[in-house]
Amino acid sequence: GLNYIFPIDKQAPMIISDELLSLTQQFKPACWERNCTAWSSNGLHSAILDEAGILIINPNLTNYRIEFARPTDAFSFSPSNDAIAIFSTAESGIEAHIYLLHEYGLTLHQELFVSIEIDTPSIMPNMVLWSPDGRMIAYSDTQGAWLWDVFTEGSTPQLLTTTDIPIHHFSPLGRYLTIGVDENGFSIDTISKQILPAGVFSPNEQYIVEYGTYSETHQLS
Repeated sequence: GLNYIFPIDKQAPMIISDELLSLTQQFKPACWERNCTAWSSNGLHSAILDEAGILIINPNLTNYRIEFARPTDAFSFSPSNDAIAIFSTAESGIEAHIYLLHEYGLTLHQELFVSIEIDTPSIMPNMVLWSPDGRMIAYSDTQGAWLWDVFTEGSTPQLLTTTDIPIHHFSPLGRYLTIGVDENGFSIDTISKQILPAGVFSPNEQYIVEYGTYSETHQLS
C-alpha cells in the first residue's frame, strides 16, 4: 500500500515514498525480530539481537559488551534512556523482564508474564509498549489492555479495559492509548477511562484524526 503524511492544516494528505519512510525508521528503539539492531532514544546505547536469539548490549558506546544469557525474542529501550524491556516466549505466554541500564551492566527491576491463548506463543510488535515518559508499560493479554507503573514500588498492573483487540500506540504525551490499527479499534483515556475513536493524536493531544476512509478530526477537552 501507499504511505501518507497528514498535514495539520487540513490540506490533502501527501504520499511519502518507501525510501523516505525507511529513513525515518532507521534508528528504531525496539526489535521484534531476529537479526536486528536498535538504539536508545539518546543514541548512547545500542543492542543487537542476532539470528540465534542472543542479545548483545553495548552501553554508552564503549567497547564493553553485555551478552544477555536468557534466550531473547524481542526487546525495547525505554524512551527515558535508563531501562530496557527484554521479551522471551514461554509455554503459555510472554515473559517480560525490565532491566535498568548502567554504564557496565544491567540490574533486574521488574518481571511480568503476559498470558496469550495461542498454541505457539510469539512476540508481536507493540504487544508491550513503553509510555512516552518511560515510566508506564501497557500490554495486551487474554483479559484486555493493562497499564503498569513499573517505577513505583509496590505497584501492580491495572486493567484499563476488557478487549480482544491488541494495543497499538500511545498518544504523544502518553495520556491516551490506541487499541487496534483501523476504524474497528478505539482509543482510551488512561486517566478517566473515556472511550474515543481510534486514530492519530496531535503532538499536544488536543486533536485526534480518526482512522478510516472518511476520517474526521476531533478536538479533545
